[in-house]
Amino acid sequence: MDFIIKHASPLYTIFKWVSGRFFVRGKRGKYYRTKTYISITLIWSIGLLSPVANVYARGFTESRSRPTFVSPYYFGPNAFPIPDVLTKTSDKLKIELAGDYYWGKNYTTDIFLKTHIPLWTHRANLSLWWPVIEWYDDTKNKGKMSGDVYLSVDMQLFEERRIVPSWTLRAALKTASGGGYEIDRYYDCPGYFFDTYFGKTFQIASAVIQIFSGGGFLCWQTDNGRQNDAVQYGVLVGLRLGNFSISETFGGYSGWESNSKKYGHLAHDCPMSLKTKLSYAISNWEIGAMLQHGLSDYSYTQLRIGISYSIDILNRE
Repeated sequence: MDFIIKHASPLYTIFKWVSGRFFVRGKRGKYYRTKTYISITLIWSIGLLSPVANVYARGFTESRSRPTFVSPYYFGPNAFPIPDVLTKTSDKLKIELAGDYYWGKNYTTDIFLKTHIPLWTHRANLSLWWPVIEWYDDTKNKGKMSGDVYLSVDMQLFEERRIVPSWTLRAALKTASGGGYEIDRYYDCPGYFFDTYFGKTFQIASAVIQIFSGGGFLCWQTDNGRQNDAVQYGVLVGLRLGNFSISETFGGYSGWESNSKKYGHLAHDCPMSLKTKLSYAISNWEIGAMLQHGLSDYSYTQLRIGISYSIDILNRE
């Protein structure tokens, strides 16, 4: 089993080093880490076995110095959205159901589902999110379809202490389950990203202020075996007053195709946006809303309204 786990997942060495130093030690810790390794291996295997479409982008494909048109600017709002800043892992099973409305380049509405599942410890969880179904309407096409499924392993490397910041790490996979490549809805090809964030919280009277920043690496396949590599970044400032929370996030990613001296202006692979989130917690329930406004290469404004429910499956309370 150790041989299979070690050679099946390229992430094995990273997670072994992290868990060996930051998670529970001893026989009990080894038991939890083994189960976590297996979970990570299965998740990564899904990515390796994901169908890779033999995609031919409309545009310049004959030279790596020329960009394709497989980028956020040319596709729907759910093609490869800007990842949220990961401030912490979830120590509870959390299920979120939301509805989105996008306007700008075209009009899109969807039903969005997300869940966080603790991996036998409060410092690691599996996350899954998915635009279950979307309805779109632009000048040429109108219809509905299901979107890409995302999977990630989220880890809390350091929990915040007096002088020690919170430190999170995430490895995420975008599957190729979405369709509509021919009408500019989804890429119909896999992608992934790795990111890490650092943050601190400060209490002033009854208000709790949190500041997080970080970045990572994001990649997606474009056409006929090519891929676009991007630098990812994000900064979050949040305020919590009792059960009420508000946060503002500036984030995005920047792909290499935009650096082409001759054709870079056609790549449009550097989306960035501002996200404003509001939430109110009532016992195990949380009601929330988000407004996202695209600043560059993301020609949409998004309004999300949702509700989530948390279950303490680790019996920490």
